[in-house]
Amino acid sequence: RALGGAIARLVEAGEIRGGKEQVTVLHADGGVRAKRVAVVGLGKSPGPAEVRLAAAAAVRAASAARARSVAFALDGVPLDAAEATRCAVDGAALAGYRFTRYLTAPADERPGEVGSLAVLGGDRAQARISAVLTEATNRARDLQNTPSRDMGPEELADRARELAKQHSTLTARVHDRA
Repeated sequence: RALGGAIARLVEAGEIRGGKEQVTVLHADGGVRAKRVAVVGLGKSPGPAEVRLAAAAAVRAASAARARSVAFALDGVPLDAAEATRCAVDGAALAGYRFTRYLTAPADERPGEVGSLAVLGGDRAQARISAVLTEATNRARDLQNTPSRDMGPEELADRARELAKQHSTLTARVHDRA
């Protein structure tokens, strides 16, 4: 309703079919605060994996459009609020990962980076937990993607110590060769 029936017309015309990971981006000319609205298909019998993949597809579309923020509306997602939130945050954060340390192309030639994520109708506590877990996963991906010439054993040990200093619940113990 907020888009003046645009989504319903596109469904009726067959342009939005609800197919798994199908993304249709509409420019919002009023009715909502967003500049664009993406409608993402979940497929015929969606479960957690389909919600995660849909969130990932939405973030990739947002990055391609150089959007800086994404909001997910979870009404109609056939999961409880906590699980839907977890899947949306996981899919979005993991799909938004980019290892850019060695890129030389100017920033305006690279895909955009979504820096803000909101989950409407979600579970706030679950969103925080999922954000922490996906951030840790993406940090691990950075370590994995860094060549050994730049991240040898000593540098890896230093990084572990840095992380332990930043988080009171984490300790780092570095063992030398026997």
